Amino acid sequence: MPKPSEGKLLYHITKTDNMPSILEHGLLPRSDVKKNGYSFSDIADQSILADREKHKSPLSQYVPFHFYPKTPFDGDVCEKYGAKNMTIIAIKRELHKTDSFSIIPTHPLHQDKPEIFPYEDGFDKVQWGILDDRDNRDYSDPEIKNACMAECLVPHKVSPSDFCTVFVPDEETKEKIMDMEHSDLISDKILINPKMFPKL
Repeated sequence: MPKPSEGKLLYHITKTDNMPSILEHGLLPRSDVKKNGYSFSDIADQSILADREKHKSPLSQYVPFHFYPKTPFDGDVCEKYGAKNMTIIAIKRELHKTDSFSIIPTHPLHQDKPEIFPYEDGFDKVQWGILDDRDNRDYSDPEIKNACMAECLVPHKVSPSDFCTVFVPDEETKEKIMDMEHSDLISDKILINPKMFPKL
């Protein structure tokens, strides 16, 4: 896998149980999911979600992606819910060229009022030296953890047609998704790769 600074993809982890809704409605900002009353199993910490709503632009209005898999967030949710119950949706970074992606270059709660930058400006502010140093990603170090939680924000629905790859931990999860309605939208994009998931 290339260094995060040289990667071509963005990654969003979710419960596999959310995939039927995602296949039907697309990957939506949390605010749109709630507004429409769609079924959704939330894996985020509720106290953190409340803090994310305090920003000038509430972060529930975006779909968050990370710049590499196995971030601190991925580790937390895989430990809490089980890596075998998770799916990772990847999209191409180049979509930002025709869309209005934004970046928060460190953990969104690292500062009282984190700035949201246009993609190109935010990309330059990410601490790539830390993200790229795989051998020294010690998440117990607050500076490293904050840097590795940089987010790319998409301000609208991400359609299954825009998914590049859907990573799953095992054959059982792949078969589960393939049995879902609308799975034909991503049937050729599902890839079994347990190395993408922490705690496996």
